Amino acid sequence: MPPISFPIKLWNMLNSRQQDTLRWSGDGSEVLVNEERFDELVEQHPSFLRQRTLSGLQRLFAVYEFHRDDQEDSGGWIRYSHPCFVRGQPDLLEIFVLEHQTRRYIQVRWALLKPGNIKVGRLHKAQFM
Repeated sequence: MPPISFPIKLWNMLNSRQQDTLRWSGDGSEVLVNEERFDELVEQHPSFLRQRTLSGLQRLFAVYEFHRDDQEDSGGWIRYSHPCFVRGQPDLLEIFVLEHQTRRYIQVRWALLKPGNIKVGRLHKAQFM
């Protein structure tokens, strides 16, 4: 079974129950993370992040192209949004995950095709297509 991607873990966590450390915004278009209470999030959900640091979480949001609203709310809440990550719209989540996986696959495939990267026998470009 392939590993569950970050957006799916995040979606499941946000929809499982109300959290004091991670939640949907009122209209469901943003994810709110209480960065001041990040340690509590890691303790409550140890399998959520492989890298259990705040910078690791911020990196994941960036990798999946979430937009960070740098205007901090009182209480340490930071807002992240993505047009395909909206509460109550799992069909958008599926498109979001598939698009990201496809884009990543293409990047890796073309990186392998760069001159000097293929060092095994007689591999031809057609074998990767």
